[in-house]
Amino acid sequence: IKMKKIKIILLPLLLIFIIVCVCSKNCIKSTNDIENKEKYDWSTLTPLDFLEKLKNQGNTWVTIWNNPPNDWIKEEHIHELIKHIESKEKSAFVVSALSSYLPSGSSTVGDEAMYLINGYRNKKYPPSLYSGPGNPEEIIEWYKKWTKENKSP
Repeated sequence: IKMKKIKIILLPLLLIFIIVCVCSKNCIKSTNDIENKEKYDWSTLTPLDFLEKLKNQGNTWVTIWNNPPNDWIKEEHIHELIKHIESKEKSAFVVSALSSYLPSGSSTVGDEAMYLINGYRNKKYPPSLYSGPGNPEEIIEWYKKWTKENKSP
């Protein structure tokens, strides 16, 4: 009877061990495959082009491995970016390679346009470790007001 109890206990543990081993190998392989990571040429890619790339990625995330120069987002980009802040169209999140967190859910073109504007305001992009969902009306209104007060083109 004791041997039967041991078998009943060991079998599920063995199954869990096998599942964990298989999953961890797949996770390690996918996160260590640096050769396939997309790196952006920030000298030819404008913030609006990047926003379009995020939109085309859909419901996922984009990791920033090589940060753009601090002056990548310029004042003349703000006028076009502000036009997108109310968009509810699905977009990829932006995640810094330094982040240990992946946002859940999905982002929008509006959220990512505001994140780009924040990059301009903070003089660096990405301005934080990850972008995230938001887009409440009061935040959108704040961005509109900020743009008018700062007389962006």
